[in-house]
Amino acid sequence: MDKRWSAHEATPLIGQHTKPRPGEGQVSPMKCSYLPRATRTRVKAFEGDLTMEYIYSADTHPFPETRHRLRDAIMWAGAIFQSRMFTVDGGDALIAPPKPLRLVKFVGDALARFMSPEARKRRKEVDGVLQEIVKREFGDRVEDMYEVQGLAVTPEKQGRGYATALMRTVLDKSDAEGKDSWVITGRSHMFYATLGYAIVGTGQTGGENPMWPHGPVDWIVMHRPAGRVSSS
Repeated sequence: MDKRWSAHEATPLIGQHTKPRPGEGQVSPMKCSYLPRATRTRVKAFEGDLTMEYIYSADTHPFPETRHRLRDAIMWAGAIFQSRMFTVDGGDALIAPPKPLRLVKFVGDALARFMSPEARKRRKEVDGVLQEIVKREFGDRVEDMYEVQGLAVTPEKQGRGYATALMRTVLDKSDAEGKDSWVITGRSHMFYATLGYAIVGTGQTGGENPMWPHGPVDWIVMHRPAGRVSSS
């Protein structure tokens, strides 16, 4: 399992449905010129999401948002080079692959070391909980499955079907290759259920941390067999 510390999708993926304007809503490969907007999208999409706040709020070292956005940009640049990252409306919605190039991952992990000790502690806690669930539910076969990760839509354009369109890009490929897929989520499990995912494991973090005032943070692992028909 790729030990990415961030949450894997934006919580409010389902909202008031509005029709996209002409020319909007088309999935296309991500470009480096879109990265500034894409990193802003990621920040805005996760505002108030406890799965993200659990780690972000503990990073009290200088310039946390700048460091996090820089880390995302570096990781995603590698995915763009591999033609493995997609967007809608030039960075207003995005989905990224879970396994970056080795060198890019090394640089990204090096930036993560600038996080505060408490943030690194929480990251380790989250990784441990999620790895235990994934190992228990999938075992070694996880290496031959697609992991959905990095799905985010800017709040101004949520509810227009952008997340679903991006997910179709991944699911069409996984179905064509006959591979199952899985995702780690928080409160967005209902969105993934419409695409054929089912909950296979749950976990919590933060419940015993006296420095975290919001109670336990729920994590949900979901699985979708190849070829599962969605309900949307």
